[in-house]
Amino acid sequence: MVKRGGKLEQAEDKDLLIHETILYAVGPIFDSADRSVTRMVAVKQFNHLPNIEKIVDGFMKKIKRFGSFEGAKRRLSYERDNFIAQRINETLQKKGIAFFGGLHSFVDKLEKDIKVEEKGFFNDEISQKLIKGYKK
Repeated sequence: MVKRGGKLEQAEDKDLLIHETILYAVGPIFDSADRSVTRMVAVKQFNHLPNIEKIVDGFMKKIKRFGSFEGAKRRLSYERDNFIAQRINETLQKKGIAFFGGLHSFVDKLEKDIKVEEKGFFNDEISQKLIKGYKK
């Protein structure tokens, strides 16, 4: 498609994606551990990333507002979906193709003139059970 004039666009916010990845990595201790322990675990687990201490500090500042693991999970997912919808609204010109995981929920945030055709790659029984379990 790019060879025919299509354009490749970034739809995810890298920092939000990293924050959500960190959240899931520290999830087992998130609600029970002291925040300094959570920070230490996150830095150690992702020490291969450049500027990880700065990234984790941004994550720690952000999650302070969320209270619990579940609250943080919902909020980061919400922020990622809003970012994706905003990017599509800003960059889509005529037609586009996008591939996203089945847990994203941004279609209702798109401008009204954007028509979405979902192919339903996640309609099998196992995927539906996973999605229902995740959204609880």
